[in-house]
Amino acid sequence: MMLSNYPETEFGVLKGTVMNISQIPDDKGNYIVDVSIPHELVTSYGKRITFKQEMLAQAEIITEDLRLLERLFYQFRVIIIP
Repeated sequence: MMLSNYPETEFGVLKGTVMNISQIPDDKGNYIVDVSIPHELVTSYGKRITFKQEMLAQAEIITEDLRLLERLFYQFRVIIIP
């Protein structure tokens, strides 16, 4: 997650686990995601962040950690194996 008030280039990113994703987007097209985060917020750069309720962040949700070659294979597999 990239926290809005903490630039990624200076603070790094946080990892969390998705607990829930809203079924429909809000009026801006965004989905609300509930994320479980570690008790201590320590970024990938080792910086500690003070938790504040309702912090805003952008996130990249990784469903499966695959290499580029594996991702390409999956796309071709759909074409070859209907």
